[in-house]
Formats: sequence, C-alpha cells, structure tokens
Amino acid sequence: MKKNTKGIIVVLVLTVVAAFLIYKQRKSTIKEELRDFAVKDTAKIDKLFLADKKGNKSLLERRGPAHWVVNGKLKARQDAINTLLTTISNLSIKYPLAKAAFNNILKQMAAISVKVEIYQEGDLEKVYYVGGQDMDGTGTYMMIENSSTPFIMEIPGFQGYLTPRYISDPVDWRDKHIFNFRGNEIEELKMVYNVLPEASFQIKLNKDYSVNFKPLNISPVSFDTATVKEYLTVFTNVVYDTYVKELKKTTVDSIKKTKPFHEIYLKTKTGQQYAIKTFPVKAKEGATDKDGNPLAFDLDFMYASLNDTDFVYVQYYTFDQILKPVQYFKVGGDVMLKSQ
Repeated sequence: MKKNTKGIIVVLVLTVVAAFLIYKQRKSTIKEELRDFAVKDTAKIDKLFLADKKGNKSLLERRGPAHWVVNGKLKARQDAINTLLTTISNLSIKYPLAKAAFNNILKQMAAISVKVEIYQEGDLEKVYYVGGQDMDGTGTYMMIENSSTPFIMEIPGFQGYLTPRYISDPVDWRDKHIFNFRGNEIEELKMVYNVLPEASFQIKLNKDYSVNFKPLNISPVSFDTATVKEYLTVFTNVVYDTYVKELKKTTVDSIKKTKPFHEIYLKTKTGQQYAIKTFPVKAKEGATDKDGNPLAFDLDFMYASLNDTDFVYVQYYTFDQILKPVQYFKVGGDVMLKSQ
C-alpha cells in the first residue's frame, strides 16, 4: 500500500515538473506580446469593442466617472462594466495549451469566439479573441490577434470560466433602470389599473413640491400628503429583469394589442416622458398554485412595454412597490394592488 502511495506521489511530482518545463520552454519561444493579455491600467481605458460571430456588436465608451454608453446612445450597466474591467486587468495564463489540441481549439474559436478591442486614451492598446471554457470549466481559451497560439486563461482565485463577462449583445449591456428619479424630479405620474379601474389615480407635483392627488374613477378622497411623497421615492430604483428574446416579433405585437394590466405614465420636471404598459405572462404548462389549482398566468413575472419600443420581463416583486391603489393613500391606508 505504501509503495503504491509513493509511486503515485512520484508520478504527480514528475507531471508537475514536466508541465513546468514545457511551460518554461514554450514561454521562452513565444513572443511576449502574443501571451500578454492583461491591461493593468484600466483607468485609462476609454473604449471597448466586442463582436461575436452572430453579428452582435457592442461599442462601449466612457463618458465620465461611472458613466459608460453602449453603441453611442444608451447608458450601459455599470456592474457589467466593472466586472469586465476587473477581468481585463487580472487575466493570467493558467497553463499553455497542448500543441496537439491547437487545431481543434482554433476551429472552435473561429466559430464561436468574441473579438475584443481595448482602447486607452483613444489609442488601440490590445486585441484578442475569447473562446469557450476548458475541460474542467475553470479556464477560458483566448488568443492574441495575429497569433496562432491559444492559451488557457484564468483569474487567479476565481473558479469558473470568463466568456460570459465578454458580452457582445448590446441588449445585454443596457442599464436596466425603467425609472431612476428622485421624488422631487417628478412632475406628474398617472397610474391606470385596467383590471381594477377604481384603483387608478394621478399625482401632480407643484413647483413648491405641494401635491395634487386625484382618483381617476371614483369620487375624490382625503389623502395623506406624506404618504404620497414617500411613495414617489420608490421611483429611484425600478428595474426590469431581462429582455424578451425568445418570442417572435409577431407574437410581441399581438401581446401589445391586448389590454394591458397596468399603464404607467411619468413626466419629469425636465420634460422627459415615459409610458410603461404591463401584460400577463402565460403560466407554464402544468403550473399550479400552493393549493394545487392550475394557473393561467405566471405569478412571478409580467411582460412590460417600455415606451412602445423595448419589450422586457419585470418581476412582481419589483413592481409591487409602485403598484399601489387609491386606498393606499388615504389616511391610515396600507393596501397593495393585486392584479391577479
């Protein structure tokens, strides 16, 4: 038993030594610029371009501190930007790729890789290609442009592969905020509940921040001004979950033509106007409630049309904070609107 253990240890030691010698030899024969992936000074990075084989292209440009835009128009997700910059800075070679595997990996990368261009202060600093994951899912195939030598890359201490951080679809880069306004930035808000019309209301803020509150389908009610103002503060962080990508355009158009659950119209004091409409999502086949009754609609997600252009999923959990009926604003009121 002891001999077997010693034999295993010897084999492991020899394997590690052999790998080190191969790496050292290969490192000495490969030009430095063809294995140097990391860009350490990310503060100077002002532009990133990512493109995949499906035709997706994302141009990310720094417009200020913590302010990036995607494809010249829309605000980019700062969390994803931070993750990508950290990745770019900390890339390290996990181990060289065996020469026998070169051809297969090169073919894979030719089919699925993401091209990455990194610019610092307007100048192109580095270009490389990002492929898929290695056999154990902890390394990522990458190759510098104009090289024929792929490497398996990692971030030391991180368990996982890095491809998902290199987002090429501009839709996935977009900032997810539907509303991101402080209460005193809002001039007018109109909430229309088509399922419960008597719950609908309108709020207008005057220049002195005094409130005009009006139910839309019932007689005027005595409302609590403090509750109205506190309610408006939740519009600082209303986000969508994901884009609806799996439905055909004809299906989306058909859904939009149906009567929405909710219609939300918001106007800011600077003149920005937003129109949000929500629609039910059909429950998955066989879905039931806690009592075993079949469900017609999903209890977690709705569709939402954003200004009649973007079509996304939103969570009830997120929207419950703004889906308040008229009764909520009455003195002593605390009622949540239930749409289903």
